[in-house]
This record gives sequence, structure tokens and C-alpha cells, in this order.
Amino acid sequence: MHSLICCLDKEFPPSHSFVDGMLVDTLSKESNIDTKLITSKPGDIFTKGVLRYNGVLCLAVLWKRRNLGRYLNFFNLIACLKRAVKAKGKEKQSTILFVRNDPILLLAAACMKHKVDRLIFQSSFPHEKYSGHIVKRSVAKLLFSFSRNKVDAITAVSPLGMARTSKLFPKARHRLVIPLLSDINKFFPSANDDIGENLGFIFVGTFFSGSEIEVLIRGIVKAATQGVSCNFIFIGGTNNEHVRLEKIPGVLDLKKKGQLSFVEKIPRKEVFEYYKKADVGFSLYFKTEKDAERSPTKLTEYMGAGLAVIASKGIPLQEEYVKKSGAGVLIDLTENEVAKTISLMDANRNKVKNYKTNAKKYANKHLDYSQYLDGFKQTLMGISNNHN
Repeated sequence: MHSLICCLDKEFPPSHSFVDGMLVDTLSKESNIDTKLITSKPGDIFTKGVLRYNGVLCLAVLWKRRNLGRYLNFFNLIACLKRAVKAKGKEKQSTILFVRNDPILLLAAACMKHKVDRLIFQSSFPHEKYSGHIVKRSVAKLLFSFSRNKVDAITAVSPLGMARTSKLFPKARHRLVIPLLSDINKFFPSANDDIGENLGFIFVGTFFSGSEIEVLIRGIVKAATQGVSCNFIFIGGTNNEHVRLEKIPGVLDLKKKGQLSFVEKIPRKEVFEYYKKADVGFSLYFKTEKDAERSPTKLTEYMGAGLAVIASKGIPLQEEYVKKSGAGVLIDLTENEVAKTISLMDANRNKVKNYKTNAKKYANKHLDYSQYLDGFKQTLMGISNNHN
């Protein structure tokens, strides 16, 4: 029997593609693995710490990962792990620590390495390069260096991410790339290529100033001025961020016509209901070194829901999925390219239907966590495999 303790960079409930799709839905069903999650507290600090997340035990005991709480989690996690290891008692089982992204949580787990059998680190974001200001990035890099000799295995969400993470932890003997895939196929068992009177487009993501969303919205406004009559819905962000975007010329006019709407950030399962009303998903990013190694989570989620996609060039995994699936188009993220692509899709509804069918077929066959289960189990347990 193996006890897997997952230290997550998430607040309860830790709704996330990898957490839901691999740790909870796929891995927790293995009879020889007892999975536990450790997350930040859900809002109210007085909330009971022992909770259940989709049937899996979750210790929501960490402070929120900001300000002083981020650093206090070093001591908080060590105390939590001591209790968890002690609770193992005399049972004959190995204990495996799995840490996701956070350098402080990783250091705490490394300090407990002598009490457990293995330590696995998953990196899906280059904290040491792009996490806030230079002091924060330097601290992250320093903490990784303190932990490097304690890490037995690493996982990353793309080949480029693995190349970076391997330099941080060169002594890790086991390495596995697991992209952030679609975990929603069970909610969309079959393709729905029906299209309503107006083609429906959806964007789910961040709304911060200077992000890709501003270029995208300007492209939508331009398409509308050229005669396109489609519906657009944007999910995420806050009311203040929506107000900022409404200042873009033409946005309020589209809102009044009912063609454009904003929805504040909502739980993932509520987002799924909006997918059922959409035809095309936007997965657009700037061409930067940070984005090049990303795993296009929203792209795979759109495809799992049977949506056609408009995706940006310059992200290797994103380009691979779109080209191999025939689920949509790849464009440069510019106002003109966005407007042109929307117009072409609106004028070619049958092609959009084919994109939707292709997206669902490819997601069902290639974008599911179950195909990575054996490799992940081998990585967790230190069994030699072909992914090294």
C-alpha cells in the first residue's frame, strides 16, 4: 500500500485539470494508493481543516499563498506532514510526497524527506523566472536549490518545461511529461456539432491589464463592424476588470445588442454549462518564452467539450494538438487576424461543424489522463520506465 500526500498550490476546493483529472478522478481509484490532498484554507480561517474533495480526503490547513501567509506555510506544512506521517502508524506502506509548483511547499517537503520514501515535484510554471519582482524570483530559485538533492522525480506539463525543470533538479532519477489535459470528457460524452442562428464564441481565462484579452476584444469589435453577427461570452476576472474592458470602443454597443457578455470567475463545473451553448473557444496568448512552455489547458478543455478552437501560434503543444486534430485554426494574436478568422468561421458554418467533430474525436482518443496513469504511477513509486 502506498500513501500519496499531495501538497497543492491551491485553495480549497482545488478545482484544476490535473487535480481533478489525475489525482482525484484517475489515481484515487487505484486500490493500492491512498491519496490525500493538502491545500490552503477556504476563505474563512475558522473552517474545519479536514474536508472531502470529490470523495478524496483534503487537509485544508495552509494559509493563503500571499503576503506573510505564503512564508508561514513552510512551518504549517511541516507540522501537517509530521501528523500525517505519524498517523501512518505501524501500517506497512510507503509514503510519497507530491508537491505542485510552490518552492516554499517544496522546501518544507524536502525537510521532511528523511521521514518519507519519495519526493516528487511537478512544475507547470517557471517561478524562478517569471514569478513577480526580481526578489521573489531570486527567492524561488534559492529555495529550489536548497531542495534539489532531495527530489527523487520531476514531472512537467510540456517538453520545454521538462528541459527547464531538469536543470533545477539534475539528480532527479525519474522524469515524466504530463500535459494538462481535458478532464471533462465524461460531462460531454459525444460530439455536438449543432450550431444555432448565431455562431457562439467563448473565452475562459484571466482578465488582467495588458493581457491577451484586450487584443482579442478589439478584434471582435472589428469583426462586428465588418458585419459579423456572432455571440461572444467571456468568463473570468472581476467586475472591476470587466468595467475596464467595457471602455474599449465598441464594447458597450455589443453588450447592448446582446452579442457580448462578461461573467465573473465561477467554479469549473459551472463553466461547463456555458460550453454547451458555445461553438468555438479562444485559446490565444502572446509569443513569449514563458508561454512557449505552457500546456494549453483551456485548449484541451474546449476540445474535450467538443468546441472548435482558435489558437495562437508559438506554443508547441498547442500547435501540435490543433494540427493533428483538425479542430480549428492557428493564428498570430493581432486585432486583424482575430477579426479575419471570426469572419471566415461565420461564413463557413459547415467547416466549424467539422472542427467540432474533430475536436471531440481527438480529445476522446488523445487528451485524457488515463493514458498517462501507468507512467505516473511508475514515476511516483520509482519504477524504471521509458519516460526517464
